[in-house]
Amino acid sequence: IGGALLVLFGLQLVGVLRLPLLLREYRWRWRATSVSYVGSAAFGIAFAAGWTPCIGPVLSSILVLASGTQGPGAGAWLLGFYALGLAVPFLLAAVALDRLMGVLSRVRRGLRIAEALAGVVLVVAGGLLFTGTMARLNGLLIRLTPEWLLRWL
Repeated sequence: IGGALLVLFGLQLVGVLRLPLLLREYRWRWRATSVSYVGSAAFGIAFAAGWTPCIGPVLSSILVLASGTQGPGAGAWLLGFYALGLAVPFLLAAVALDRLMGVLSRVRRGLRIAEALAGVVLVVAGGLLFTGTMARLNGLLIRLTPEWLLRWL
């Protein structure tokens, strides 16, 4: 099931499939009269809800992969690196916001290509997981990994 979901999410990112549930957009117009902690929390919730279609397929895929690991530690590593990959660009953007505005206009052109490549990776990973090839490939790579590296990992 997880492999099939990865394939579906990947096809969505590539643009082959259009799943209406993942394409919904909700807008809520709200005028803030003052700055408050409650308003900040509400803005954060709205921001997270708006980003769900963007990060949902990738996060769901990582959760599927994490659920198939041998223990909670391996899943925690996957989710930890995902969180780092999501947070670090935001932190760097906050530090260098002025310079970033010029860079973003140039990067925007390649975003669709990056999204399509991420979709292809998800389709391949989902196919490997669905067919059981991921487990066989994992076993092969573990046998080929030097003992010292396995102990270190």
